[in-house]
Amino acid sequence: MQTILIRLHEKGQVQRRRAGRGHEYWPVQDAATAAVAQMRAALPDGTDRHVVLQQFAASLDAVDVALLRAMLAGADRPA
Repeated sequence: MQTILIRLHEKGQVQRRRAGRGHEYWPVQDAATAAVAQMRAALPDGTDRHVVLQQFAASLDAVDVALLRAMLAGADRPA
């Protein structure tokens, strides 16, 4: 586990500070920000963007579809 945390720190994925004889680690990004970065990386430049977005939308459950539709329409929450 320590080796993984050190490598993540070297890659800038986690921060750390001294805590006694060891270190405390915490993520640089929150989970939502990290998920957005992964989603953006999955969207290629070019015509495949349509396919990626279509497959993502098809994988959503009804609650998430309603939330996404409301967000795209400019509302904060679905009715």
